[in-house]
Amino acid sequence: MKKRAVTLLASLVLVTGIGQSAHAANGYQDVPEGYRFAPSIDYVVRAGLADDGKAFRPTVAATRAEVAEFLVRTVAPKQAPRPTTFRDVPATHPQAGAIQYATERGLVSGYTDGNFRPNEPVTRGELAILFYKRFPFLKDEFLLREQKYVRFKDVSPAMKAHDAIQQMARYRVTSGYYGGTYRPNEPIERGQLAAFLERAMAMEARYDVMRDLIRRGGFKHSYGSNYYLVNANAHLEGKSRNTSGDMLYVLEYLDASTNTYRLIGEYAYDTLTKRFYNNKTWETSGKKVYYAF
Repeated sequence: MKKRAVTLLASLVLVTGIGQSAHAANGYQDVPEGYRFAPSIDYVVRAGLADDGKAFRPTVAATRAEVAEFLVRTVAPKQAPRPTTFRDVPATHPQAGAIQYATERGLVSGYTDGNFRPNEPVTRGELAILFYKRFPFLKDEFLLREQKYVRFKDVSPAMKAHDAIQQMARYRVTSGYYGGTYRPNEPIERGQLAAFLERAMAMEARYDVMRDLIRRGGFKHSYGSNYYLVNANAHLEGKSRNTSGDMLYVLEYLDASTNTYRLIGEYAYDTLTKRFYNNKTWETSGKKVYYAF
């Protein structure tokens, strides 16, 4: 891509919220039509993070074992049960494989007594710490140049989860509750967890595309030059997914000479292969041509 003699204001546009189904698919009988997290539950199932079933239990607190499995399945296929290093997680435990996989990669850890406590609920503060480990973009300021800190009344700088919660909020993975609280000590419900996962994975994809464009030399990430990438407000294009059902991203830049946005490219994210492909090629030929990143 040739450099342009205009100031470029680029934004990767996450297209969300329009045209999604009114209820979760896959036969969950306990996810009623109109439930606020139904689209997110639908997403985690289609993305392979959860299995089809009759019950998702969206208002039930997520356990340590369940969270471990959700996190592992964002990076790897479903793990078969196997021996673990924890006294209270036998090889026959349904999440034994996921717990051991996550432990070996530093995503989760056990307690000093040698137990994992798989059935213990995960609090919202603990979940933020786990997300901080799993999603490296949360530690980066790359997309946050114009994002202000969010101050939750019940999250003090002395808290272990403070930085993780702050970054989750700045990256819009969470917005907290009305009244300016996060409720870090409350258990995270499975429906809430589905929403956090969908937002985090979408932002991770956005982050990767932006990084790749810079690596390819199309733009420089420099605040002092005429070519830079900054985070801008979300811009809705009228649909959330392409005809394959995959999340659609649009990259545009603002041409200062005409004060209009110009399209750079369309990216679609395949949740099964966890890779990006050229959306225009898909729409015209039905073939998914994957990018290297």
